[in-house]
Amino acid sequence: MKVLVIDDDEKSRKLLSILLTEKNIEIVQATNYKDAFDKIS
Repeated sequence: MKVLVIDDDEKSRKLLSILLTEKNIEIVQATNYKDAFDKIS
């Protein structure tokens, strides 16, 4: 499974990414909707 984590707060984004990675979930991070759209296009 792959999850896109979108948050402009770096600490929140990193924490969520760490927690999901511990559950063997692949993470893609984005800081805003434009960055997220670029990553899924």
